[in-house]
Amino acid sequence: MSSTKRQGNKLTIEMDLPSTKGDFAPLPVTALTPADLNANGSSVGAEGVLEFSTSGLGIYCAYASLLTYLTLQEAVTCGAMTEAQRWGQVGQTAWATAKDSAVKVVALSTVLACVPALLPVASIAGVVGLGFMGVRLTKAFYSALTVEQRANLRNAANEAGVKLKGLTDQSGDKPEGYGSGNEPLPSFG
Repeated sequence: MSSTKRQGNKLTIEMDLPSTKGDFAPLPVTALTPADLNANGSSVGAEGVLEFSTSGLGIYCAYASLLTYLTLQEAVTCGAMTEAQRWGQVGQTAWATAKDSAVKVVALSTVLACVPALLPVASIAGVVGLGFMGVRLTKAFYSALTVEQRANLRNAANEAGVKLKGLTDQSGDKPEGYGSGNEPLPSFG
């Protein structure tokens, strides 16, 4: 959610950036994507810990960075932040996420590399985690659309005869912001 305050000639925009701290959705995705770093086809033992950890941290950081990038679109659009400042914030988010999630990812990687029998269960949890990540990213993307982009999307959907719940049945006003709980999520209905 964002708020705008004007004090004389100074405009201040306060935004709540999404936090992935305590967000465990990307964690089980680690089980789905071990990076085969030495190309031997095995992800067990010490090399498995490294392979699962590398891919897990990469996914965690990419998810947090993309979520931050989309959330800051409103600030860039209204001129409160430059594109360079947004990229700086995305980099800080990636670094903070890597530091905050490293222990969790390495711990899960160690368990998966040492007990490969848990991979099927962890893979199912990974698919569920991907679903949660997808919903959050979709909401962030939808909130980042400008009024014109939303109108173009609505017109294209109406021309194609597609009904998008939360998009084609509304006046098209921009939701209050990602994370407020009030933003509609388009769905095929």
